[in-house]
This record gives sequence, structure tokens and C-alpha cells, in this order.
Amino acid sequence: MSWFGKLFSRDEESVVLVDIGSASVAGAYAHFKKGEQPSVVYTKRVPIVAREGAEVAEDMERALAVLTEALIVEGVPELARATGSGKVSGVLASIAAPWQDTAVRTETIEKAKPFTFSHGLVNEAIRVTEPPLEGKTMSEESVIATFLDGYETSNPFGKRATKADVVILSSSLDASVAETVTKALQRAYHTHEIRLTAFAPVAYAVFRDVYPHEKNFLILDVTGQGSDLTLVKRGILAAAISTPHGIQQLQASKEDWVKGLTEVLGNLAQKHALPRTLFVLAEESSSDILKSILDEAPFRSVWLSDDPLAMIPILPEHFAPYVRTQGLAAGDVFLAMLALYERKGIDVSK
Repeated sequence: MSWFGKLFSRDEESVVLVDIGSASVAGAYAHFKKGEQPSVVYTKRVPIVAREGAEVAEDMERALAVLTEALIVEGVPELARATGSGKVSGVLASIAAPWQDTAVRTETIEKAKPFTFSHGLVNEAIRVTEPPLEGKTMSEESVIATFLDGYETSNPFGKRATKADVVILSSSLDASVAETVTKALQRAYHTHEIRLTAFAPVAYAVFRDVYPHEKNFLILDVTGQGSDLTLVKRGILAAAISTPHGIQQLQASKEDWVKGLTEVLGNLAQKHALPRTLFVLAEESSSDILKSILDEAPFRSVWLSDDPLAMIPILPEHFAPYVRTQGLAAGDVFLAMLALYERKGIDVSK
């Protein structure tokens, strides 16, 4: 459980939400109240302006400084007007491609005689995780599914089996970017109650809840300099891939972008049957052009089928029934997803 696990120990709490991408950064104040859907009372999105000779991370830091100033100067008074208090209990920030990596693996525990599944066995399975690569820092690790003797079990503890398969989600972040984001948010809010997450776990947890009848789907999240591809099969996260194929590459060369992304999907298709439902996440300014390109034959050829592909560009109205927007807030897909993720909590197995 995250440090936000105490979220509903009081009747109301407010949280800062921050979305870090390579095309823009965004922030919001979300208010949570028992028995009600989250309310987003202020939002701000700041484009990342590329400077010649500068790294994208440096340009992101400049945009983040502009964002945090707006969150304090404009956002805090709006939060106070909407809720009666400008105080927040913490900050949740998600970091997308190209600065995050997410991996899914299955650890198997098998014995000749039946054994009782316990928290200790889960801890042993998680400890097998290899340390992050140099320059990376672990952001989170959680069990997203457990199978006892081949059957998925939502509450496996105390049950007996001869074989247990534990599906583990691990996410790491670019260490320098994580440090930059953390320090900027600490300066703005004078708190160490800051949690960073990769975007892929957010997407998985939220889409599984919002679209419970979709058991097999792909999520393509396209940012400025990269994309995150998430595959869900039978309701369980099966693969998460970060690729360097983002909007900026698309603007430079449509052919190279399509070729690069189809190669990534082709490699994925060698291990998994690709589902027919594809959710596309992108900033609204890029949504239409992405849909038209993804509708074309070269991309669809990966599926090796003439059956229609259900391609769904996600818009703010898709989350409107679950997140209330008021005051100086505008509908924002990524911030709405963060609000739903925070309400749910970090344990995506629930």
C-alpha cells in the first residue's frame, strides 16, 4: 500500500498530481472525499520547448519550474476556494517514456506436497528481482496476479496448493530525471511525501477498472520522444515495452515512425497473440493524426488478419463519469487517470 494508504483515514484529503512526459508536463489538485468520485479543481499543462543544444531532460526541468509556480500561485487559492483548505497531503507524479521502464515476470513456487501460500512466499518471489541497471532507480514493485494450481486467486493467502505462479510488476525510472522531479516538487511543497511512479502501471490499473469487460487489449501511450506499449491478456498485464518512437519522430519521418513501431509490435506478436482492441493515449493535438496513421495498412499488417481492429483514441470525456472536473480545471486524460489511480491505491491486484 502506498503512503496514500491513509487517504481515507479522514473524511477529505487533497493531493497534487503531476504528469511528466517528453512533450509536456502537467499538474492538478485532486480532492478526495469518502463516498464520492475524485474532484479535480485545478489543472495546468505546460509544453516542453526544445532548445538547440539542450537535452530533453533539461527542457523538461524548465517546464516543470513553470508548472510548479502556477500550481502554487494559481492552484492553491483555487483549491482553497473549492475545498476550504489549500493544504495537500502529498504529491503523486508519473513519469512516461523515454524515462521509464516496466517489466512483467512470473515467479513459480512448486513443491511435491501441498503448501500454504503466505506473505513470506510473496516476499521471497519479489526478492528475486534484479537490481535496476546503472542510471536507473526502482520506483515500485507489486504483485498483480497470483495463480494457485493454475487458477487465478484474488485472495491466495492461507490457501493450499502444490504450485503457485506469482506475476510481478517492476518499474524503474531514469535516476537523474527522478531526482530532478523530486527536488523540484520538494522545493515547491516543502515535503518529502512525494511518490514517483512509471506511467505503465497507472494505465494498466485504470483501464482494467474502467473497462472491466475488456480482458484483452493493448494501450499505446505516445509522448514527444517515445511511447509506452502495454499488453493485457485475460485481464492480466502480460508485457510492457518502452520504445523511442514518439510524436517528434513521427513529425520528422512518418515512414520511419510506422516502421519502428510495427517492428516493436511484430516482436511482441512472436510471443503473444495481439488483441483486437487498441487504446491510444496522446495529447489531443496529436490524437487525430495518430488515428489516421494507425488505420493504415502497414500498421494493421502486424495482426495478419482482415478482421477490423477496434482502435479507441482516449479523450477526456471517457473519464468524465469517474472524475469530476470543476473550477479552473480542464479535462485532461492523463491527470484524470492519475486521480483514479490514487483513489484505487498502488496495489493494482485489488
